[in-house]
Amino acid sequence: MLLLRLSALFFSTAFAKPIFTKYDGIRALPKVELHAHLDGSIRLETMLEMAKQKNVSLYNATTVEELKKHVVTSKPTTLAKMLEPFDHFLPLFKDNLEAIERIAYEQVQDQWAKGVVYFETRYSPNLFCTDGGNVTSRQVVDAVSRGLAKGEEHFGVMGRQLVCCIRGLEKYAEDVLAIAIEYRNRGVVGIDTAGASYVSNKTIHFEACPTSSVMTSSMPMDWDKHAITRWAQDDVNFSLNTDDPTLFDTNMVKEMNFASEKFKMNLTQIWQTQLNAAKASFLPADLKAELIEVIEEYKPIIRSSYASIILNFFKALPTPFNFFSKCSTLEDMKCEPI
Repeated sequence: MLLLRLSALFFSTAFAKPIFTKYDGIRALPKVELHAHLDGSIRLETMLEMAKQKNVSLYNATTVEELKKHVVTSKPTTLAKMLEPFDHFLPLFKDNLEAIERIAYEQVQDQWAKGVVYFETRYSPNLFCTDGGNVTSRQVVDAVSRGLAKGEEHFGVMGRQLVCCIRGLEKYAEDVLAIAIEYRNRGVVGIDTAGASYVSNKTIHFEACPTSSVMTSSMPMDWDKHAITRWAQDDVNFSLNTDDPTLFDTNMVKEMNFASEKFKMNLTQIWQTQLNAAKASFLPADLKAELIEVIEEYKPIIRSSYASIILNFFKALPTPFNFFSKCSTLEDMKCEPI
């Protein structure tokens, strides 16, 4: 009878209401994102508002749902096709420093909402201003800096900038390099270049964008053959990122759940991608050390989450058998029996 009672107690307390599910773990995990485009993160609501201010029709859309049909990539396509919406909405923000500051601020807020503690946003300053116009590329960088700083002040999320050299727009390359040097102590931490890259053993960090990789047809939808599946199995140094969250209707929580469901990554592996990202960030050494510490402090929580089912079972035992009533986790070595 006692065995039956204990079995029933185990299944009712341990499996019916686990105190730490994988989804909860992903939600709570402090996140680091290294690959998110500023212009690919603009809210649909903000696009509509700017179109209204300029009295411009944006796909003749009047609601977010209508606009979403034209901007968000809902099925695999080519990269060129996926990029087409930028030609429609990016001009709304060109030469508008107030709007540029706003979208940088909103990106911080959106990252905060998904538990991101640090991110690097990338963009081409030259695409946010007209050649020979009244607004310069440096004014664009200043506007982004103000938005990120204001967002960090309000939400406690640190954002830094990568300025882009885009293939086919080599005329801006020298200006981008000069900006990176000039602003290296003022929020710009690196340059994003579109070109050939090389890999040498496992010291090279890969910025993986799961949803983007399949929606742009860069990788097959056969998950067993996807690069991320192999990387996770081989402990390759990679991180999880959104790429263009607005255009793919995604965020860091969705990407992590995607990795869990499609690539069979467990919570510890997902945590490792965040540690990889922290170590690969372009932050100066002192700030990078602080960021790594934040991520590393979370590892015991993940470990204890796997023990929580067992702990629930023992804590629910009748008093004579309960030696864990004062334990918060199975790793707590200061447990006192009743």
